[in-house]
Amino acid sequence: MSQIQDRAQLVRALHDAAEIEQQLMCSYLYAAFSMKKDPDDGCTPAQLEYVRRWASVLYMVARQEMEHLSLVNGMLTAIGEPPFFSRQNIGPAGLLSPYFSAPVLAAAGHAGPEPVSLP
Repeated sequence: MSQIQDRAQLVRALHDAAEIEQQLMCSYLYAAFSMKKDPDDGCTPAQLEYVRRWASVLYMVARQEMEHLSLVNGMLTAIGEPPFFSRQNIGPAGLLSPYFSAPVLAAAGHAGPEPVSLP
């Protein structure tokens, strides 16, 4: 990865970091909120206890992502920039969304080497 040379590159890198942290946070929260909350025919009370443990781990990781987002926005405000909460929705295509393709990321002016398309 190339070094950040000027303020514009720093702001762009921090915006990218904020967007990534927010996307990860939302993904973990979505997964945790999507888990079963009550036993039913497909989930015994014993299995539900495993589900609850997994959910608690997901909530913990989501909270860590929130902390990272806070740190990034703290860095932005420290250099006189407003906090950054803008993000593109992943959408139904998931990581196969065109937003994550190398040409789109490169055209967006992301610093560093040519982005790699995700499989």
